[in-house]
Amino acid sequence: MTPNEIYNKLKNTFGDKVINFTESAEIESNITISPDSVKDICKFLRDSNDMQFDYLSMLSGMDYKDNLGVVYHLFSTTLKHKIVLKTILNRDKPNTISVERI
Repeated sequence: MTPNEIYNKLKNTFGDKVINFTESAEIESNITISPDSVKDICKFLRDSNDMQFDYLSMLSGMDYKDNLGVVYHLFSTTLKHKIVLKTILNRDKPNTISVERI
């Protein structure tokens, strides 16, 4: 499944919780999602038969000067596709839900 197909499936399922899609040849394609949807979207990506994202290969914290962020690099060991999820957090209260126990 291509990053664009993954984005379209997420956008159709989660609507406004899926904020932006960036497709690029220079960097990995990424999808920006709302911080309050991280758990639901990651669970969907893991449990969907056509997604099967079962490996979090990298988790990074980002400083975007005005805001903070979390970046999730996901991979499906079964289907061999990958995607990067990003979420932007308010610098004053940078809270999001952990994906450790989903």
